[in-house]
Amino acid sequence: MIDLTVPMGEELPSFPGYPGFEYEQWGGHDKGGGALMHYYSANTHQGTHIDAPYHFIPEGRTVDELTFDELVGSAKIIDLREYRGESITAEILEDNVKEIEKNEKVVMVTGDVDINFFTGEFFKEASDITLDAAEWLIEQEVGLIVNDFLTEAVPGEPDRPVHKALLGADIPVVEYICNIEEIVNYENIWIGCFPMLVKGFEGTPTRVVARLL
Repeated sequence: MIDLTVPMGEELPSFPGYPGFEYEQWGGHDKGGGALMHYYSANTHQGTHIDAPYHFIPEGRTVDELTFDELVGSAKIIDLREYRGESITAEILEDNVKEIEKNEKVVMVTGDVDINFFTGEFFKEASDITLDAAEWLIEQEVGLIVNDFLTEAVPGEPDRPVHKALLGADIPVVEYICNIEEIVNYENIWIGCFPMLVKGFEGTPTRVVARLL
């Protein structure tokens, strides 16, 4: 099993303007009762996480309404490493994807997280999906998108049209996977995306694992 999840921690970068990861130790092994625990806070879109449709769509589904059929199973790898740092357009996808079946899960990778996530440059330099690429993916009727770059440019359009298009089409998006060198040379993998199950949330940290087929 291959872990594609960025570990949570104080060094984890946050989307510009979003609160970061913080924690506090409560109790301890040397205190009364000997129990050690932590209190932590983090925004729901930090590190490897899922965007459920409710993130931008008022009537969209929440994290707890997504199904295992959508989040677990065979997925197509789209190797976009040669375009790292560039906007991913519909033309690029057409040139690099042979065929996508209806409801297929797609894993699009550039290497941005592995190379830039902790350098302070990720949100300035990572690839992003253009609106025409989002519309192309919607036309292919993909069931799930997983990526290791920005779904939408920062700052990008203030109305966030790429997110609204994908989530408006009821396509969940898992962002910021890592360790892509373990999977990128395969055409298909088994993937499991396991969001923290919080009722009514638009997104949560997500453990993502893969297995070679």
